[in-house]
Amino acid sequence: MADERLGAADNAEALRESLNALSAEIGRRKRAGLPCDDLIQRHRQLSEQLRDVCRPQSATAGRLVRERIADLEADGVRESWDDLLERSDSISPAMSWEWMHAWYSHFGRNHSISIEVVKETGTNRWVGLLPIVRVCPWEVSWRFEGWLPCRHVAICGTRLGAEVDYTHPLIARDTDRAQIAELLVHSVEEAAMPFVANHWDWRNEAARLFVQRALEDGFTTISEPRAIAYHILPACFEEYVSQVPSQRRRSYIRSYTRRGWLEEGEFVLEIVQDPEGIISHFPLLQAFSEAKYGRFSIWRLAHYRAFIESCVRSSASKGWPVLWLLKHREEPVAASLGWLYKSACSITAMTHDVTKRDLAPGHVLLSHIIKQLIEHRVELLDMHTAEGYKTQYLALRRMRMDPLILLPRQGCGRTALAAALLISGARKLAREAALALVRRRVSKTSHRGDE
Repeated sequence: MADERLGAADNAEALRESLNALSAEIGRRKRAGLPCDDLIQRHRQLSEQLRDVCRPQSATAGRLVRERIADLEADGVRESWDDLLERSDSISPAMSWEWMHAWYSHFGRNHSISIEVVKETGTNRWVGLLPIVRVCPWEVSWRFEGWLPCRHVAICGTRLGAEVDYTHPLIARDTDRAQIAELLVHSVEEAAMPFVANHWDWRNEAARLFVQRALEDGFTTISEPRAIAYHILPACFEEYVSQVPSQRRRSYIRSYTRRGWLEEGEFVLEIVQDPEGIISHFPLLQAFSEAKYGRFSIWRLAHYRAFIESCVRSSASKGWPVLWLLKHREEPVAASLGWLYKSACSITAMTHDVTKRDLAPGHVLLSHIIKQLIEHRVELLDMHTAEGYKTQYLALRRMRMDPLILLPRQGCGRTALAAALLISGARKLAREAALALVRRRVSKTSHRGDE
């Protein structure tokens, strides 16, 4: 029996290597505009063989089935979701039940939600998940980016909360990911509508596999977002400082974080993790943000503040939200709101009192945040839309905000394709113009160091 299991494992590994080689060749031919129907058919045959080989290895798993759930608060949904999230490779709190429930409560109530779930019949355990909403044509509002002038499905979490809502399917580790991704793609294919997702996490293996399966099933890619610029934090703070691109900035960071500097400079750093304490500082975050960004501040939107408040309340028991507050002579001068999830930190808000820019409060606070994250063994950091900070502290640019748009083979004609291309190009120009306005606004108010 042991020899049979070993032989099956070897066969499965050989099949996976063949599938990977086929996928690479399919991608190469598609990029070159060459026909690849024969390779796609061969890929499906090998996938079936792999499923047949892997299925007997789990005596309790049984076969996989897809189920559609229309209620986030149905019995057992939250528990099953939490279990799958822990068994997935997701490092974003945006794919948690808490985040999705808060988003849907404040932004999605006028839309029908569909939680596409793949589960094992033997254990009834979730192994895959994709939450989507169906969007009516011409429903253009600040709630959705990446819209198309036709009915489409969008993954939950798009638009507001954009600083941290990196989305992708959830697929459990140590499972037949290709089969699960295929079932999730079928749920989108059945809708016969374009699929739209903002801030698609290309770092995530499940996200890449989902798109690969969609392309093999005949979907067409209209636009793709760039990979998320998570920065890998080293184990030693001094090693991190040595990676900062500017020598002047390295000197500042060492000065800000030396022992006793906060007390000598009459600064006080507070860390707030209780939900009521965090929420009580939202007016301060809003005031700082509006003073710096003006009408571009997302904190001006009541729905956004309510959404973030719900996220803080529902996830505080898990220790995810944290607020860092810097005071100078008892007066708040800078604040940041972040999320600690697994081995990653995602900072949602980074703002400071622009009238105190001579004290460099934002730089002081960020230096200490990074130092604390390294001391607590946090491995990944993303500061999202804080472009100036990213280039100075991490030598990274923020991700491009283009959405992922996939058109299915059925249900979308040339008109939809032309419209998608037109809208994608128009949105790119509009975003570049808006970003230029934001940069001019910030340049008038922010600290003029070695920007």
